[in-house]
Amino acid sequence: MVILSIILPVYNVEQYIQRCINSIYTGVTVNLDNFEVIFVNDASPDKSREIIENAQMYYRNIILINQENRKAGGARNTGIRAASGKYILFVDPDDTLEPNVVNHFIPILENEEVDVLMCDNNVHLQGRIYTDRYNNPENIISGMEHFLRNRVT
Repeated sequence: MVILSIILPVYNVEQYIQRCINSIYTGVTVNLDNFEVIFVNDASPDKSREIIENAQMYYRNIILINQENRKAGGARNTGIRAASGKYILFVDPDDTLEPNVVNHFIPILENEEVDVLMCDNNVHLQGRIYTDRYNNPENIISGMEHFLRNRVT
């Protein structure tokens, strides 16, 4: 059963896409049937499509959708329509995931009643690293609690 659909809009990312693919699968020990990776090729004129097609030979859970250019939002919407997972994770192809992210996410999504799963992220900008921290036990809250904490008054 597909638990997590990872959706990536693809346009002119040939120089990044292989690194992104590698980061998704690094250290994966969960069953590949538990997640799918959906690449939506938004009429990219570079070799992104060929790189993804090559990766499909190694990972049976990669889905490649080719479409006319609809920009990133349109590509994400196409990915949502194609997704069969209970949960969706958007990743940009010029981003990388930390090793074992999929291994950490799948058990949480399988065993908890999750509305939203947030995790740490690092932004590398002009030689500096900026980090947002979410992933610690005191930050595990219900959807209602999150809503109440963040509601506008």
